[in-house]
Amino acid sequence: NSRLKKFFDIIDTKEIEIRVEDASSKVCIPSARENLLLMTSHILKHAIGRGIGLRQMCDLTRACHKSHAEVESEEMRRIYVSAGIDKWSHMLHDFLCEWLGLPEDESPYSGMKKKTENSGLLSIVIEGGNFGHYDGRYSVYPDSQWERKMQTFKSFCSHARFSLSVAWQETVWTMLSLVKGQIG
Repeated sequence: NSRLKKFFDIIDTKEIEIRVEDASSKVCIPSARENLLLMTSHILKHAIGRGIGLRQMCDLTRACHKSHAEVESEEMRRIYVSAGIDKWSHMLHDFLCEWLGLPEDESPYSGMKKKTENSGLLSIVIEGGNFGHYDGRYSVYPDSQWERKMQTFKSFCSHARFSLSVAWQETVWTMLSLVKGQIG
């Protein structure tokens, strides 16, 4: 998180107007570059935890498609390296190209050799779906906060081999934060 935070500053936003019937409101949204970083890191958080759904993958695919002319591939790769999620983002973008039809030239890794096998991610998407809500191992939602934390921890453990292979630092710190939150 600390590495990611350095990329986000108020200067790199744009203001858009949202209109609903007779009312309108202006909001600041992240730049295309920051949006891709946010989405990629957020999908990682869910992939190493409870699971990630196909819809979120489609959202990222669409964001890559809409912003590829606006964001230089080399710049995006440097950002992923600086954020410590290069291996993950390379594998994720390979997944988007292979399984969701993102044109390869719209990926920041266009023309680069595939970095890792993405079948582990495909399994996570198929098993758990929408943030793990469809994973049969965790279909019962516990009443107590302690049981919910334990269920989440078990989910992290079940994805540990995959998670540690693509983003070991993020995996370790996320799991420690989960344990610390329960103990602290």
